[in-house]
Amino acid sequence: MRALIGGRSAVHRAGIATFLRQVVDDAEVCEAPSLQDAVDEVLHAPDFGLVVLDLEACNGEPLRQLKVVSDAVRPAPVLVICDAVNRQSAVRTLEVGAAGCLNRSASEDQTVAALRRVIDGDVWVPPPDGQPESDAQKMTTKLSDPAAVPGPSDGKLSLQQMEILEQLRDGRTNREIAAVLGVSPYTVRYHVSVILRVLGVTNRTAAAMRAAQILGSGGQG
Repeated sequence: MRALIGGRSAVHRAGIATFLRQVVDDAEVCEAPSLQDAVDEVLHAPDFGLVVLDLEACNGEPLRQLKVVSDAVRPAPVLVICDAVNRQSAVRTLEVGAAGCLNRSASEDQTVAALRRVIDGDVWVPPPDGQPESDAQKMTTKLSDPAAVPGPSDGKLSLQQMEILEQLRDGRTNREIAAVLGVSPYTVRYHVSVILRVLGVTNRTAAAMRAAQILGSGGQG
């Protein structure tokens, strides 16, 4: 697997490369010394199986560059690393295409677990506020268990989640929904899990049935 690691610190890039080789024995690692260099690299040759980006912030221009990268390498996962990660910043990165968001100060175990999780096609997000980060398992969001996925505190779906619910009603797959909405399939998977939790159902079929009741029968567009 070809992987790209982009970040300002050569030492940090080397550390991520070492951790990645614990997960993928034959990983071919390329490095980019800045976020812009990473953008240039994926636009020139987007055939990466994984991208790890060290963002200085989870907002503004870094997020716009993240979207360029995630769109270019889709469906390969992008793992974001930045300072002071919380649920809000993690969701921001997921909404523009990341498969996970990891704190720069994460331990080796946490980093390896995050890499393994996104490579396996799942999403990695930080624990709820106030929950210790010492246990890597607590930081892992298992999308097969809707109860483990953070949902909106008011129990309401966002506008984007309502749009995804409508697509579920119409029988579209995550990949099809991602194409319609112009987001990453990983973002769709995350929001589908939130939808299941909010609706109190355990699978897509039940969610689609609830969607038909909420939104009407609709139909394929």
